[in-house]
Amino acid sequence: RSQNEQDSPSRNMANPFCIGVFGELGEGKSTFLNLFSGQKLFGVGSGMEPVTTHFSNGERIVVHDQIVLLFDTPGLNNEDLAIETWHHDLSLKCKKIDLLFLVFRATSRLSMSKLFAFQVLQTMFEDFVSNKVVLVLTHCDNISADMNFYEMGSALDRLCREKMNWTGFHKIIYSDNRQESIKECRDLVLQSSTSLTIKQEFDRKTVIQLAKKVMGEELGQLWCQQQFQMQKQTNSRIFGKKAWYFFGISGCLALCVKYVQNLFPVARNLWNKLQIIFKSLGGFLKDQMPRKRE
Repeated sequence: RSQNEQDSPSRNMANPFCIGVFGELGEGKSTFLNLFSGQKLFGVGSGMEPVTTHFSNGERIVVHDQIVLLFDTPGLNNEDLAIETWHHDLSLKCKKIDLLFLVFRATSRLSMSKLFAFQVLQTMFEDFVSNKVVLVLTHCDNISADMNFYEMGSALDRLCREKMNWTGFHKIIYSDNRQESIKECRDLVLQSSTSLTIKQEFDRKTVIQLAKKVMGEELGQLWCQQQFQMQKQTNSRIFGKKAWYFFGISGCLALCVKYVQNLFPVARNLWNKLQIIFKSLGGFLKDQMPRKRE
């Protein structure tokens, strides 16, 4: 960025523009954010293991003279992260999202599991409206010749309208022309006016109802049990860490108290000796002072 852009006084430093990127594993969320920022801010992987396993703290960039915070997120289908923990971490990192990018790999298939992930994401926001969501189709340049990624975007938009009662995406971005699509995404910062507020409490009841509705009663119940078991394990690990911290600090305090107790008699003896020395020194100085003549 230029020096003038960094020192511009017109930016709102207290209320930055927050952008959140959501999607499943391997859809290209981190790659998209790096392209959006023009910098390598987020780790990108090419193997089977996910690179983004935790929520980012919000990388600060400048877009159109506006302070922007970019939040990278783990995959919505991350099997090692309970959905309740996912929401808890999200609510700790940011309170609102001004622009929500939903990243979808153009070469992947539309499935009910993806729609379910979108619906669960919807429950995490207050007064969610789909026209605040920008659909980004990635890997359009890798799509086969017999497929049309424009039809893919329209089909996904139609499916969300039919199955999730969405009113439609705010915009659909295609990554076939990378430079043009990124410019289109950055221009959306100027157009966005309202924000999506993140719920502070996880809506477990609604998620259970969604799971049973999408997966069926039996599979939905099984999925919920797995999620809650993962959440219990996460809570146990957090409690275990806190317990170790507590006992560690308590042990250090106990050692300090014992050290002070052992040191106290020594300090008291030293103080008594210093008092004797000061008294002797005071008497000596008093004898050396000239006496007044009568």
